[in-house]
Amino acid sequence: MFFCKSNEKSCKALKEILRMYEDASGKMISCQKSAITFSKKTSQETKRKAMRILHIHQEGGTGKYLGLPEAFERKKKDLFSSVVDKIRQQAISWSSKLLSSAGKLVLLKSVLSSMPTYSMSCFKLPISLCKRIQSVLTRFWWDANPDKKKMCWIAWHKLTRGKREGGLGIRDIQDFTDAMLGKLSWRILTKPSCLLARILKGKYFPDQSFLECKTSEGGSHGWKGIVIGRNLLKEKIGKVIGNGATTKIWEDPWISTKEPKSGGSISCQESSKI
Repeated sequence: MFFCKSNEKSCKALKEILRMYEDASGKMISCQKSAITFSKKTSQETKRKAMRILHIHQEGGTGKYLGLPEAFERKKKDLFSSVVDKIRQQAISWSSKLLSSAGKLVLLKSVLSSMPTYSMSCFKLPISLCKRIQSVLTRFWWDANPDKKKMCWIAWHKLTRGKREGGLGIRDIQDFTDAMLGKLSWRILTKPSCLLARILKGKYFPDQSFLECKTSEGGSHGWKGIVIGRNLLKEKIGKVIGNGATTKIWEDPWISTKEPKSGGSISCQESSKI
């Protein structure tokens, strides 16, 4: 997957890059199996010119990439509905088989709970969607027949507890999606030179640090999810002072217990650095 502008210069540069790849690897890129996805505001003339330069005549945007639609809409509920349907279909296909409780638990923990992992690592799933996924998992665990409902004798939140706490160790969908977003935010925080961090910084917080930036209404679903993960990190991380050159003593969490409070009349400007 390549990203570039749809003007003549960018298309020719991309074509040259692909040609160099073919010469170096000995592999040919199939234009018949390739597609170009344009933005909504791209004119028809620009589309035709780009397709002619790249020799790609198929327009994309309606397919799926890693289980998610290529073109995202604003409503996340509609965007991730296919994820729930996929989990439900897989669960129904197994419900007709005679499975022991141990077999069901293995499938539930290793397969069904892992199916939305990619979606959860990129986006904050709505609570309503998490409840729908939980409902599918609950029914698979308790129901031997998908056409009949069965009593759930133990609450789901008890099943998601660790085995030492009396549960089965099944993933809680809401907690797991928060953990995945926190992991992605930690990568951006600790590796600011990686490609993802540099792209996000250039678009969303060019003049701020990652911990201080705020989300905007026009931000993408992915960025809003990253900010949620960042906020979870801020509650637990602390500042290593070092030489104190970059430490703000009244703002940075460098004390492990609580935020410091000034006991005198020193101005914040004079005492902002150690």
